[in-house]
Amino acid sequence: MLSRVADSLFWMSRYLERAEHTARVINVQFNLMLERGAGTDDRHWARVLKSLGIETAPDARALAVAESLIRSTSSASSIVACIVAARENGR
Repeated sequence: MLSRVADSLFWMSRYLERAEHTARVINVQFNLMLERGAGTDDRHWARVLKSLGIETAPDARALAVAESLIRSTSSASSIVACIVAARENGR
């Protein structure tokens, strides 16, 4: 039983760490967007998604991509999905 609890705690912390990492990547990308200005945001968001291991359509808009990284429950790398998975492991 102790091993099962330890395993659940481990995975809960991994999911929360993944959510924090995704939030930091989004924050950095938004700050870089402010410095760069408009124009090439979609190419940079494509790089961000590639670094997170997410495949997306090439014509996706930057804000739609950011929203999907935050709120999507279908993507395992989104913040909401990671928190849901962490809560399930906490049960």
